[in-house]
Amino acid sequence: MLAFDASTAPCTRGAVHRSRPAIRAALALGVLLAAQGCLSLPRTGALAKSEVLAPPTESLLSLSVAADVARHQGESGLIPLLQGEDALLARFALAHMAGRSLDLQYYIWRDDFTGRLLLRSLLYAADRGVRVRLLLDDVGAHPGDETLLALDAHHEIEVRLFNTAASRSMKFLSTLFQPTIRPSSPTTPP
Repeated sequence: MLAFDASTAPCTRGAVHRSRPAIRAALALGVLLAAQGCLSLPRTGALAKSEVLAPPTESLLSLSVAADVARHQGESGLIPLLQGEDALLARFALAHMAGRSLDLQYYIWRDDFTGRLLLRSLLYAADRGVRVRLLLDDVGAHPGDETLLALDAHHEIEVRLFNTAASRSMKFLSTLFQPTIRPSSPTTPP
């Protein structure tokens, strides 16, 4: 049998008074985080229209798939790459073989060894005169704004972001509370 002696129980009234500053701080933080979601994106000028180029007929890549394309006229095709290493090597090979344009879209791009290697491959392609269009999810892309701006400054590279954060300095918090913005009209894919 358990016995309870109220005379030896600690007084909780002081604990309530001591916790009020913590509650106020938590509420203030909550209001600050919620207000972060009310920020609007900076106004930018109209983006230059960017369209897919017609595929070249005489590039190394075009010639290597010409027979398959002829057999499956008007259809799409894909080759599943089940291993991460195969997918990475395929990206390097495609960047190396590209003769006219590269269109890439990523939801996750890390500023790690493989991310930097792929950026280097894209820079080499752009330096050869290949048009590179890179569409990145701002939430999952972490090369950093400086890197993205430097890439976009290259005359053959176009970087665009979707799911953009309203605040560049507090990007993580901004994306937590920002509503998803849907374009009112369809955009041209990269």
